[in-house]
Order: sequence, then C-alpha cells, then structure tokens
Amino acid sequence: KLHDSDGTPILSGGAPVARTLMVPRREATRIDTWDTAGMRGTGSHDFEVRNVFVPNERTLSAAEPPKATGLTYHPRLARISGWTPTASVAMGIAAGALDALTDLGIRQTTMSTTSLRDRADVQAAAGRAAAILGGARSFLIHSVQNAFDAVQAHEAGTGAPEPGPAVAQARLSITHGMHEAVRCVDILFHAAGTLSVYKRNIIERCFRDIHVARQHAAAMPVHFQTAGKSVLGIELNEPGW
Repeated sequence: KLHDSDGTPILSGGAPVARTLMVPRREATRIDTWDTAGMRGTGSHDFEVRNVFVPNERTLSAAEPPKATGLTYHPRLARISGWTPTASVAMGIAAGALDALTDLGIRQTTMSTTSLRDRADVQAAAGRAAAILGGARSFLIHSVQNAFDAVQAHEAGTGAPEPGPAVAQARLSITHGMHEAVRCVDILFHAAGTLSVYKRNIIERCFRDIHVARQHAAAMPVHFQTAGKSVLGIELNEPGW
C-alpha cells in the first residue's frame, strides 16, 4: 500500500492504492511463518523488506492495463490464467490420493482378511472418486479453452457474441474443480479406513494438502454465486468476469 511522505495512505475511490514490488531475493528477510496443516512443501513464508529502493519499472498494479500482450494477459482472462493452475494442483492432489489408495490396496490389509482392493465398498469409492475427478477435469479443460476462444473471437471484431458467459463458465469450472477435488480425496481417505491416519501413507498427506488448497481464494464459494448470476442471465459487472 502506498503512503505520502507523512505516512498518510494514498487512496483511490476511497480504497488504498497498492502496487506489487519486485525486489531481489537477497534484499528480503524471510520470516518463518508457514507452519501449516497441509501444503507445507510450498514454503509460502512471509518476508520483510527494509530501506530498499524499487524503480518504477519493477512495480505493477492489477488496476493498470498489462504491459504484456497476448490472450493470457487479457483482463477478461487474467484470473482464469492465474487460477487454472491452482485448480490443477488440487486435482493433482486428488489424482495422487487415488494412486495412494491403489498402492495401499495392493500392499496392505486392514483387520479384515480381505485386502482393500478386493472389498466392494473400496472398489465403489475408487470408482466414484475417479468419475468425480474425471468430470471436473474435463469441465475445466473444456471451459477454459472455450473462454479463450470466445475472448479471441470477440476481440477480432467479427461480430462474435460477448464472451461474458464463457468467462463465467471457466471461472465456475475452476472453483467447482477445487471443491470436487476435496470430495474425491475425502471419499478415498475414508475408504482406506485406519490406514489413512498414518503419516507413512501418502493418502494422509493428500488429505491435509487438499483441505489447505481448498482455502485458496480461487475456491471461495462466492464464485458459485457470481457464476450462477450468469447462468440466470444476469449481466455481470464484477471485475475479471
């Protein structure tokens, strides 16, 4: 957030003006704050920078037009470009949980004399999880591609329809995909019974990681509401939609 020389916050439209500053890593001091239930491997610690001059060319603001060209940086697609990988990470965790259950089914058994892979309830859970993950992934890939195509066609000035509904569908597929990834992992975690609670089994980590990943802004439930407005034919005025 920007301040005047006397420390007064600079405002625009009543809100503080903020810019992102790019500084060399050597100029920052890491603060070890990333002590989390899951996603620990990202190392997303806080950091502190003191008395470092940052030239204007190493600053940016989301409120300004992007300097780079191309569809990836188009204002209507920027959030999709940034959050599709976020949804992909969540789905990757879910895929990892499915692999982990497969490994558990082959190598280990519960108190039952029947191995996990041979139990009807575990087979059904694996089938449901695979269907959930496959459906969410297909929706994401299709919707994101459709949004890029719609924006590109509209920008070409060929009379193509306004891309808002396609953008809303892509945004919806991102949030939906993250929630479905959680559902997938939960099914698999519980299917493995007590084997899931041991840290030596990867599915335990998948469970922790997916529930932390779900806390990302891309998965906020409000995105369902905004996309729902588009589905109901309500014109969206929110930025990034």
